[in-house]
Amino acid sequence: LALTDASFSVSQGDFVSVIGPSGAGKTTLFRILNGSLRCDGGAILVNGVHFESADRRTRRAIQTTIGTIYQDFALVENATCRQNVLNACLPDMAFLPAVCGFFGKERVAEADALLERVGLADKVHEPVKNLSGGQKQRVAIARALMRHPALLLADEPVASLDPVTGRQILELLRDIQQDQKLTVLMNSHNLELSQEFSSRLIGLNQGTVVLDAPADTPAEDILAAGYDGVMLSNGPGDPTDNVDQIAQIAKLFGRIPMFGICLGHQLMALAQGGSTVKLKYGHRGVNQPARDVCGTRTFLTSQNHGYAVVPESVKTGVIRYVNANDGTCEGIDYPDLQAFSVQFHPEACSGPHDTAFLFDRFCDLMGGAHHAD
Repeated sequence: LALTDASFSVSQGDFVSVIGPSGAGKTTLFRILNGSLRCDGGAILVNGVHFESADRRTRRAIQTTIGTIYQDFALVENATCRQNVLNACLPDMAFLPAVCGFFGKERVAEADALLERVGLADKVHEPVKNLSGGQKQRVAIARALMRHPALLLADEPVASLDPVTGRQILELLRDIQQDQKLTVLMNSHNLELSQEFSSRLIGLNQGTVVLDAPADTPAEDILAAGYDGVMLSNGPGDPTDNVDQIAQIAKLFGRIPMFGICLGHQLMALAQGGSTVKLKYGHRGVNQPARDVCGTRTFLTSQNHGYAVVPESVKTGVIRYVNANDGTCEGIDYPDLQAFSVQFHPEACSGPHDTAFLFDRFCDLMGGAHHAD
């Protein structure tokens, strides 16, 4: 997917997640950043150096400071864990030692130490093909660290793992990041895990940055930054606990296009004087029916929430979607305020991308909007 207007910066020591649906451009972005794909426009600056226009030696020097962790691990299955970690050294070795596998005692000792750091001290001589998915990803992390990177690119590092193992891998990654003061840039579909483990989120859709701000950013800073719109993401807990965020959202209404998802949907309603209620059981799963009251369609949606907006409390907006099972509010349009929100998760795309069109709607809203000062 082509990237357009994908401008952002990352500071040393940050843990930043790039989120977005499949096809948003996340993998393309990472391939450009690690040098495996050339971009034909714009600029990539690494510590002030133009990566794209640099000479071959400078580009290579920059690439050695970047490590990559892949979703599919990219390991040699028949080789041992130690060998896979040592393979990270091959680009820096002379031809004969590389072909013969002469890595030297220092490199071998470092590889073993890294395997111990990721919890695989007893698997040094174990062929990778005998490992579980979580163990393979630990080997992949150790291999990336063998490059002594300043920047670690993690491309969907837990997408192939079960939830428990995935959380363990992210905990390990965060611990290493904090211990070694690494900069981590992670691609992810999982918004909740990204919120938990990252210091900052960057939302990407159709090759464009649509979100780049922490939750405590003042409304004035968002407006001053020149964003085309604001996306309010999902999150856990009672929405009424977010008093400061609700106050900032109220300041944004009518001044910039907004799109709220799940918790963001609830916060937008509260910012407009609405109220929320705790559901007895909540809505969970990937087959929750949301009916468009302005049309004839009912969408299968992904949901994971325990609170809902009270429909009668909505005064400035128009109820757009309701749950076909229990009639609870599933979405609100604010036509006079350049905003809309949904309780379900269009980024999870239950079924054949049933509600992914909402992101197109948001892009259209931003493109055609006049922003008040």
